[in-house]
Amino acid sequence: MPHAIEEFVRLAPEVWPEGAPQCQPGDLDQWAPMGVGLPPGTPIPVMPWDSPATALKRTSHLGVQPHSGHPFTGAPSHEPAGGTVYFALRRSPDDFAAMLRMMGVKWLDSTDYAAFFRESTDPADRYVSQLRVVPRFALKYHFRVPEGPLGEELRRQPLPLGEVLSRFVDHFMQAHREKRYPLDGLLGGDGDFAREFLGFGFSVENQYAGIYRIWTRAYIATK
Repeated sequence: MPHAIEEFVRLAPEVWPEGAPQCQPGDLDQWAPMGVGLPPGTPIPVMPWDSPATALKRTSHLGVQPHSGHPFTGAPSHEPAGGTVYFALRRSPDDFAAMLRMMGVKWLDSTDYAAFFRESTDPADRYVSQLRVVPRFALKYHFRVPEGPLGEELRRQPLPLGEVLSRFVDHFMQAHREKRYPLDGLLGGDGDFAREFLGFGFSVENQYAGIYRIWTRAYIATK
């Protein structure tokens, strides 16, 4: 059991048990691009005043945009909110909930989503534990996962999405305080002048489809 997070979230396997989607939702090496991402064969919206060139150009507004990490050009072109935020201390549950709302996180009250978890074995990864949540809509239309009884069971979560994200932070903060989640030396700290502390990252992989990722990370603080 990975650090007992299965006490509050049902985890799906890395390889989806039904069908054979070309892109596995449990492949955490891949990041979902931003944007609507029209599937192949989708009719192009054509207006009465369009020319063929104008209609073809319109598909670019309904495509996808990879994550670049640049503060300006990496902003989502087709979504009002998103991005990545790094934080360490959670002042209150209201602060965390406000952050999620500002980043455009939706379906916070839903219990119909899949969750995928992985732990790093290499400090160069710059994360320690990560969780990706993928709602039913994204599984069906973004990853093209066929629906069936096994998938339905994996999506049946005990807690709403927003609460699971909050519990993830609380869980690892408590484990770190109780010295059950050591980070010493991950970034070369000496345990005296330079020490590793627990931080977090949260990213909106795709705001339209509602794909999100949260992870733990180490950061260095010096005397």
